[in-house]
Amino acid sequence: MTRAARAAAIALAGAVAAIVAVTEAVRLAGPDFSEIARQGFGDRQNSFPWGMTWWRGALYVGTNRAYSCTSQWALSRTLGDVLFPYPPVDSNLECAADPSHTS
Repeated sequence: MTRAARAAAIALAGAVAAIVAVTEAVRLAGPDFSEIARQGFGDRQNSFPWGMTWWRGALYVGTNRAYSCTSQWALSRTLGDVLFPYPPVDSNLECAADPSHTS
């Protein structure tokens, strides 16, 4: 193993150990959480959280808008409207008739 490869392996091992230590230090359970937003933070189309981070005392959540609608449109466009019709036939979804209006 070269010196650079060894240094990279040691750095990676240190990073993994730090992540494990942080994860083990913070043990959260159900009582630590409370619901603060329903149905997409006031917009039902904010349907899928991609990531979250704490920053300056606030929790920020990155969402995908109309995820089910855009996924169905992509499948319909790629594999055909017979198997994956757009707009989807699902009473729980409110997809735009024109898929270019989903964003």
